[in-house]
Amino acid sequence: MIQHFYSGDEINFSVDESVIKLNRNSSLNYQNMALTAGEIDYNIKTKILSAQGIAVDSGKSIQMRYCGKAMKYLMAKKMTYNLNTTKAR
Repeated sequence: MIQHFYSGDEINFSVDESVIKLNRNSSLNYQNMALTAGEIDYNIKTKILSAQGIAVDSGKSIQMRYCGKAMKYLMAKKMTYNLNTTKAR
């Protein structure tokens, strides 16, 4: 059984859309992948997640951090990731 671990200051789950929305200080761990971001939307049915940094009061953006199976780190402002294909854009 594959387990998902996620957290955020605010967590919303839409039963109709099968989407988990993590807001502020969000993180998602799945197999060898760890992702931290300002906001993460995860579709349970399609296993596609989208993540982005969030703007803070100072006008700067909080960037997200991704560590995949090759243990390489990626910093970005926004990304979409397919857990089935392990491809990001």
